[in-house]
Amino acid sequence: MMTSADFKKLPSETQDRLLAIQAGANGSYVFLDKVSLINLLPAGFVVGWLIYGYSTSQNAQWQPWMFWLIFAVSVIAFPLALLGLVRFISPKVSKIKSGHMVTPNEYLKVKGRQVQFIGLKNIEALRLLEDDKQIEIWSGSHEERIDVQDIALAAKLDGEFDSLKESAVDELGPILSDRKYAYSKGISGALTLVGVIIAALVGVGVAVGLNSLNLRYSENVAWQQAKTAGTIESIEAFKAQFPNGYFTAEADRSIGSIIAKVKENYTAKVKKGANPESVTAFAAFLDAIAKQPDRKVFIKINEVREVDAGLVATLEDQFGITVSSYESSVPVASQPRKDKVFSDLKLLLSSATERGFVNAELVDELPQGVPSIEMTLTIKPVRSVYRMTNFEGGRYYTNNHPVASFLFDMTLNNGDSAAPFKMQYFGQATQINTGLYDTRDRDNFSFDKMLFLTVMNGFDKHFETTFGLAENSVPTVQ
Repeated sequence: MMTSADFKKLPSETQDRLLAIQAGANGSYVFLDKVSLINLLPAGFVVGWLIYGYSTSQNAQWQPWMFWLIFAVSVIAFPLALLGLVRFISPKVSKIKSGHMVTPNEYLKVKGRQVQFIGLKNIEALRLLEDDKQIEIWSGSHEERIDVQDIALAAKLDGEFDSLKESAVDELGPILSDRKYAYSKGISGALTLVGVIIAALVGVGVAVGLNSLNLRYSENVAWQQAKTAGTIESIEAFKAQFPNGYFTAEADRSIGSIIAKVKENYTAKVKKGANPESVTAFAAFLDAIAKQPDRKVFIKINEVREVDAGLVATLEDQFGITVSSYESSVPVASQPRKDKVFSDLKLLLSSATERGFVNAELVDELPQGVPSIEMTLTIKPVRSVYRMTNFEGGRYYTNNHPVASFLFDMTLNNGDSAAPFKMQYFGQATQINTGLYDTRDRDNFSFDKMLFLTVMNGFDKHFETTFGLAENSVPTVQ
């Protein structure tokens, strides 16, 4: 049975004797453990991993799985690297080296600060395995294999072992067996565990740090792209992506600079010949929006559907043809028309200002004291029929639809004491024809949608010419 002692607990004279034995004194046979370069592989991997992590952090923004990959590998690799470095460096800096020693009286095994021994009289056999470059030692149920580099020295020990064993006496055994010098695995294991935990935490810190580098890199790239675009929309998209980023304050200043020039930029793009009153009213409306913290404008859309279903029978008698119901021209459900009006108003406001300047919200009731747009759409029947022919499945299909007119009454309210600005537009389609279309998209080519799309195109043009965003094709009467 082997007894273990802690080298650092031993008396200084005993430590000196062990060091002298390891140096070859008194005819001792010394076989030191070879320090393998393989122990440096984990540290080499960590260096390469850091280079890889940094290079990827200076690329496109990581996906979430990329961070967790860096995190998992780092938490495992750093402790392994630490253990490998300890195994490689400690033999070079330790006072006593790890290995095996055979004195005329004892067999000693050193592992770190742990010193184990067996008296030679307790060793049953020692044999040299020359082909394997090993020495085998048996003591009771314990078997020890010693790697040897110096075969000649090992052969000499093998030849002299029996005579050494016969004359062996107790030398260091009584001291190394003293319980007060006993080696404690608990302390060593605790120190190793602490080291592993610290190394793992370093790995966590590296993963978090690389993630921060990647976020900073991605934020810088995104900010340069947003600045190049130079629109509120692009800058606010950047802020949404990096809400508390390094460039947040600069982004806010850039938005503020754009907002401050919205009115000026609008008046600069107004076409010649535009109505000065309309331009002044719209400029004031934009200025009122700019003063809102979130640049919010509320939009309410009313619809009055004055359609007489009985008119269909009159049209059939008048034209001698079968006429579809008014549902085919102006369905009762008004939400699709409201959505179209709301969508176009947002686009028109954006074209007048900067993309992303206006935050429009469709509401049922308009709040007081804030910029708003109220649109009332009045739909009336017209004593006319439109024929629409579609080509589908190799055949032509013709349907007759009653026509409706649309009156747009729009009011711009600045939310202050100024009088609201009113604009009116009357729209009536002159011809509806879908022509050829993909049958998978037939729902978007129904008569009611084509009819309202044509009318809205006219409203959009009227809006742009009213506020000087497009040239008025109709000459002004002097």
